[in-house]
Amino acid sequence: MKGCEDLLPWICSVSNHMWWCSATCDGNAAVLKEKWKSVLFHVTNKHKWNGYTHFHECCHPRLTSAQIRKKKWLKPDTPAYVALEKVVLNKKILKDIEKLTEFCHAGELEVYHSEYLKYCPKREHFSHKGMVARAQLTALDHNANCGRKQAVIQSGPRAGEARYKISYPKAQKQWVAKPIKEKKSYAHVMVLMDTVANACETGEVEIKPEARHLPQNISGNAPPRKQELVHKHRSRFNR
Repeated sequence: MKGCEDLLPWICSVSNHMWWCSATCDGNAAVLKEKWKSVLFHVTNKHKWNGYTHFHECCHPRLTSAQIRKKKWLKPDTPAYVALEKVVLNKKILKDIEKLTEFCHAGELEVYHSEYLKYCPKREHFSHKGMVARAQLTALDHNANCGRKQAVIQSGPRAGEARYKISYPKAQKQWVAKPIKEKKSYAHVMVLMDTVANACETGEVEIKPEARHLPQNISGNAPPRKQELVHKHRSRFNR
């Protein structure tokens, strides 16, 4: 909106602030609301305040003079600040954020679905038992690696520092740094293969190829003559 251009540098920070509020509220909706509304103080370079019950100051380290000069702080009663205030104090938003106290999001689920396509690609057909087995393999892989820590530089003058990569997300339209996690572990695969091999040798399981019963086409009905379909297609346009 015209006159609110000063909000542009703060959009990403306000979004991150919402995530931080949800992650640090300890399941308390009152704390979550006060932390969320505290962004109105921070954007004006005010980091301590009165009038709140649970949250009275910002949790970030004290800003240096250089950091303060670099930030484009908002001034109260300006159009940009008033626009942000309307969003932050919106009654519907304040009521909705009460449901964010558990900090549940779909990030890990999306990672699991991405891994599932590796074991069960959509372009191939599998039996029901095969689908179940591949879903179980995906779950084993995901559960064995979902708690990986951030990788660190192994050698050189920066040894021990956390590793990052840079990317340019289309949604954010700006360069960002993303942490690189440690390499995946496949130790569970060797245990699984040994168990399966032993079961086959001892006769506990018997491997039988499962017959496939695929329809000739999706509809299940025999296709009509091509000339008939071409005639219908042309006659529709001739009218």
